[in-house]
Amino acid sequence: MDFKDLRIKEIIENCKILINESPTTEEGDNKEIDEYNIWKAYSWIEYSILLVRLKRYNLLDEPSSLKEQKKTKTTKVDEKIMIQQARDLLLDLNYKDEEKMLDSLRNVRDLLKRIVKNRKKKNTSENKKQE
Repeated sequence: MDFKDLRIKEIIENCKILINESPTTEEGDNKEIDEYNIWKAYSWIEYSILLVRLKRYNLLDEPSSLKEQKKTKTTKVDEKIMIQQARDLLLDLNYKDEEKMLDSLRNVRDLLKRIVKNRKKKNTSENKKQE
């Protein structure tokens, strides 16, 4: 079973599309970050990591059932920069080396996770202010 059977490349391409829809620093502050797309891309990256790990340890059941960096420092970084970094990592993904691919996917996941957490904090603090 290779990555084509697991639909990893298709999933990664969908994540690229979702992340490409989000603004980067090059596009300025005119465009808002779509929280839904970031969350969706984060979920798909997490799913891809799971599939690659299950494949590595031969824990996948059947293909039919599938149809249905080190930790970064926690400094406050602009979300648009993180989106650009995630996009770059996905564009440079090495499908031939599982270990490098897993590391890259984990880095993308961590970046998207930070954005999701920041958004969640912002939303809860805004809700408290309104009350």
